[in-house]
Amino acid sequence: MPAQLHVAWLTNTNDAFDHAVTDDEFAHGRTHTPGQYRALCGNPVLPCSMLIPPGRPCPRCRTILVAHSMPPGPHRRPPRHHKDSVLRRLLRLFQSAPEPVAR
Repeated sequence: MPAQLHVAWLTNTNDAFDHAVTDDEFAHGRTHTPGQYRALCGNPVLPCSMLIPPGRPCPRCRTILVAHSMPPGPHRRPPRHHKDSVLRRLLRLFQSAPEPVAR
């Protein structure tokens, strides 16, 4: 399974959408571009005041987060091998035994 993303949702003053910003990008933005961050969708985010209620979530950020949280799928999951129980092996033995010939 992919590594878990840790994000904060910040309301952007430019488009009023809430954008997902990773913790790593938040740390990078604090030191390199103070006050501006890059969202998962690629948009630059200039957060508005925390007194303003949250906006609508960015559809592209949500899509990226949903795709990231999806399990790898059945084709990538290793097959489960287990030993058959004694009862299952006996039943298989009786099912495959030839039927007696009637004379």
